[in-house]
This record gives sequence, structure tokens and C-alpha cells, in this order.
Amino acid sequence: MTYYGLHALQHRGQEASGICSSEFLPEKNKYHFNIYKGHGLAHEIFADQSILTDVLKGNSAIGHNRYSTTGSSDSRSNIQAV
Repeated sequence: MTYYGLHALQHRGQEASGICSSEFLPEKNKYHFNIYKGHGLAHEIFADQSILTDVLKGNSAIGHNRYSTTGSSDSRSNIQAV
């Protein structure tokens, strides 16, 4: 669902996209955050379906499309989701 939201809002930022999901790990009795982000359009970054099913596990997620107004557009650390 988060991917489709990013895809629908791609017109708001076409520089980079990222998703952070929250997954509960019962063996550790705590939550873990899974992050995947990159430069480009959402459909390019998340082209491999296994990213959405195997990497971004969990029951909740947040996504972000970036269009820089400040900060370096080349820096990976400026791509949000975390």
C-alpha cells in the first residue's frame, strides 16, 4: 500500500523515494525497522517485487518522495523514510 501511495504522489518529488516498515520480532520481543531507499522514481527503485515482500516486512510502513529544496541532491543520507 505504501508503494502505491508513493507512486500516486510521485509528482510531488521525483528525485528519490524510500520506505521504512516496522516488523515485530517475537524471538527478540521487539520491533525492527526495515529500510529501502534510492535515487530515482518509485517504480525504478522498487522494480524488484521481492523488495516489497522480503525486505520491507511488517504490518506498518511510511514512505517519502524527495524533491530537494535544500541539502545535497546527490547525498543518499538526504533520502527519507528514516
